[in-house]
Amino acid sequence: MTDPHELLGLDPADPEAAAAMHDTDTLMDLILALTASRTALGMSQAEVAQRMGVTEAEVTDFERVGGDPRFTTVQRYARAVGYQLTASITTETQPHNK
Repeated sequence: MTDPHELLGLDPADPEAAAAMHDTDTLMDLILALTASRTALGMSQAEVAQRMGVTEAEVTDFERVGGDPRFTTVQRYARAVGYQLTASITTETQPHNK
């Protein structure tokens, strides 16, 4: 199976590209976990949309991994399925030099 990063022409050996790929993968994992939680709770996308105050289409788009949702959207979705999103920052092990 081809690595999707390769399809995008990203070089995992490049530190900046590797950091961006890591960030994207982390966000995708978070969205997948939240979506799995919704499913495990037996909630429909319509129910989540109602709790978030958005349309069902917006929830569908959010769950379709590949977008770049705002942090506040991720927070609202998390609350809608019974979670609280927290954030933290850490130093990079290898800083980017430009």
